[in-house]
Amino acid sequence: MDHDVLMRKYVTISPEEAANRVAIRELVEDYAHFADRRDAKAQMALFTSDAHFVVYMNAKGPKPTQELHSREALAPVFADLNQYAATMHFFGQTTILTPTRDRGTQDNCGLYSRVRASSLRQ
Repeated sequence: MDHDVLMRKYVTISPEEAANRVAIRELVEDYAHFADRRDAKAQMALFTSDAHFVVYMNAKGPKPTQELHSREALAPVFADLNQYAATMHFFGQTTILTPTRDRGTQDNCGLYSRVRASSLRQ
């Protein structure tokens, strides 16, 4: 796709769309913040009851590694983080697609680091 076409698409956006984009980005940052602090209850509260949570661990693969269809389905995923002594979510590229007042889609590329307690020196 032509770079100039992409730039022209976002040169003028409404204040409402700008606010929606910021809100989506902040939501993702809150998700990482709560995950890295093992606050599963706060992390789950970020999702609607009918959440659709999709993870792609293979950047070149067309199929998701994990796909969940409710807030409750997220509980074991978030609880699984407790096996690590430390985690860190680092987001790089973020693409927000079609933000509206009550719905938005975001594509994140980032790094996720985990450290098991067993790998730490005593």
